[in-house]
Amino acid sequence: MPIIYNNRKTKRLQPGQKEGSGKGIKRAKKIIDEEISSDSDFDDDLAASKVHDVRDEQFEDIEEKAEREAKKLLKSLNIVTDAVEEPVVEEGALDVAKAIRSGTRYKDIADSIQISKDRAITYRPHRFAPLCIAPNAKGNIVYSCGKENTLVKYDTVNKKKLITVSAKSNPKFHKYGIQCLAVDPFGKYLATGGSEGIIKIWNLETLEFVSNLLGHSAAVTSLVFRLGVEGQLFSGSEDRSIRYWDTKQMGYVDIMYGHTSLVGKIDVLHRPRILTCGTRDQSVRIFKVGEDSQLLFNPHVEAMSVDTVCFVDANTFVSGAIDGSISIWNIAKKKPVLIQKNAHANGKFLGNEGAWITAIAAVPYSNLLVSGSNNGVINFWKLAKDNKKLNLIESYEVEGFVNDIKFSENGDTAYFAVGKDHKLGRWSVIQTAKNHILVLPLKPIEQDESEEDDESEDGNSTIELSD
Repeated sequence: MPIIYNNRKTKRLQPGQKEGSGKGIKRAKKIIDEEISSDSDFDDDLAASKVHDVRDEQFEDIEEKAEREAKKLLKSLNIVTDAVEEPVVEEGALDVAKAIRSGTRYKDIADSIQISKDRAITYRPHRFAPLCIAPNAKGNIVYSCGKENTLVKYDTVNKKKLITVSAKSNPKFHKYGIQCLAVDPFGKYLATGGSEGIIKIWNLETLEFVSNLLGHSAAVTSLVFRLGVEGQLFSGSEDRSIRYWDTKQMGYVDIMYGHTSLVGKIDVLHRPRILTCGTRDQSVRIFKVGEDSQLLFNPHVEAMSVDTVCFVDANTFVSGAIDGSISIWNIAKKKPVLIQKNAHANGKFLGNEGAWITAIAAVPYSNLLVSGSNNGVINFWKLAKDNKKLNLIESYEVEGFVNDIKFSENGDTAYFAVGKDHKLGRWSVIQTAKNHILVLPLKPIEQDESEEDDESEDGNSTIELSD
């Protein structure tokens, strides 16, 4: 089992003092020893402002809670038709909802993908390296941010840039650089994180400013919305904390500590479990929201930094490290089930340091993984049912650093942010690469509704959107 830590700080008992007694102790509580050091101390102001909600669901009957959560999940997945008496559920919808509730995989899609270079779409909306990318629910609108401090919304169907937001065009935009973004799965908001530590909420359709979320003391490095539950946003930062926000009330809910280095990437599915990686502290953690505890997974000792993570399902997750390895984990085991070393050895541009894993993503609840690096290839993997084997099924050549990877909601399209340099700095630059957004349809050609008419000379449909 992975190590379990309690996030709450407890007082030491004085010599001869019994547990449960003493001035200032209100109630008996089981204490879990903390062996992790944290540089983050809660000051009085922060502790006073922290929100502790007493949820009615704590007093619900177990069956009532299960029924309520199932109905909420079905509604969020748009697979329930409202009726006067009983909801009418589409065929197979209950099986899908049951699989999601149990956290198991139900999509076997890795063998069915078909990548064709002539169907790839390349956009160049940013002058400098793109940092992060996120499609809307339909996959036809894509949002991206770049090092030149711009946010771009563009249409992949009509192939045109719709809106560009920058500090010059909008005084409410990030002043010192935008680092990451996330799209609300309910279609209301776009969240962006900046170098100044501020999270900004925008109207998803118009990109009009809505609100600021304040709290981080350093750059926001990663953002993610929880699936199936409206209004829950999570953020990771260079201040080594993970914060939980409510976009309904536009306020801060909770804060989680544990990492001793900057938080590189965070992920969440339907369950209130936040997956994080601590880059140079080499740790991977799962924070249990509302339970004030976390799971610590043993680091890969050969990796100087673990830079990216993603959930496969509720019980399985993946991490990518700077040594070029991909690790498959199970939440019940403290060590990886599988370590795929030199996962990008099939690429080029390999120097003395080799190719590190810069981005990784999975279609949720499926057996399809995609990894990006700096060595000229994007690798598509099939994960075995027992998680003990990772098979390379496809490779796609792309020159540059793959800084981010996202999938469409149904998993039939993959989106990549590719730049000349790494998202965290310019210590390594691939001069021959181009800063661009790559869109790859993954379904077979016969399943496409229509083929793209405009193609570039190399077979790719290309649009120049940058200045």
